[in-house]
Amino acid sequence: MQIRQITSYDELSGIEALQTAIWQFEPMAVTPRHVFIAAIRSGGLVLGAFDQQETFIGFALAFRGERLGQPCLYSHLVGILPSMQSQGVGYELKMQQRRFAKGLGFESVVWTFDPLLAKNACLNIQKLGGKVYTFLPNAYGSTAFKLYGSGFPTHRLELCWHVNEDITPESFSNCETTAVIEIDSNNFPKVTHDVLYHPENRTLSLPIPAHHLPMRIDAPEQAHRWQESVCLCAETLLNNGYSIQSFRSGETHGSYILQHKSLRSAL
Repeated sequence: MQIRQITSYDELSGIEALQTAIWQFEPMAVTPRHVFIAAIRSGGLVLGAFDQQETFIGFALAFRGERLGQPCLYSHLVGILPSMQSQGVGYELKMQQRRFAKGLGFESVVWTFDPLLAKNACLNIQKLGGKVYTFLPNAYGSTAFKLYGSGFPTHRLELCWHVNEDITPESFSNCETTAVIEIDSNNFPKVTHDVLYHPENRTLSLPIPAHHLPMRIDAPEQAHRWQESVCLCAETLLNNGYSIQSFRSGETHGSYILQHKSLRSAL
């Protein structure tokens, strides 16, 4: 597998078909090749991942952006063919984005992801050490993403990856936390409203199912309940001084670990 920076139109042959293969996009949702070229020409970054036969197996599209008055690299799309996932391709694409951002003197790489996708949370937070400060309700409107199920709002977490910090994700493995969601015997969530609205600056855990995508197809009512509960908690807490600092993986559920800014500043 090779990852390289793409600089020409011809190198992007097949990028539209690759997006459809990865995300099962409707035609209206596919990002056309000329947008990738515009990103390159305006100082952004387009990366391609190729196998030994030079087959396009993954890519990353990023623009120059700004957060809190500081320049950043905004990573809009990163995708890998399903057959090549969980083999480190996504990690390497992110590491090249990190090197590019640092080379420009930027302090961060920013991107969004679905808060109910534990696999993405594991990479973005547990492995890369990104932090989440912002919740974006229905960020992309009604979606043409077949992969993500029908009728689910496109709620997103916006993650900030501080590129000048060492990649030493905080595990909080021995840290005592208070759960903001309880899980009943049928795997339905129940928000603990007293904790949510009166967190008292405690370190909190916010559980999510380990396999939400198949749940959206097989048990949509349960999947909607999980999305509504998790997103209510994330939006409420992130809007009130909390941030996501870590993620714990588990066989049936993962958990975001949140701390209040007052506690962070005291550490």
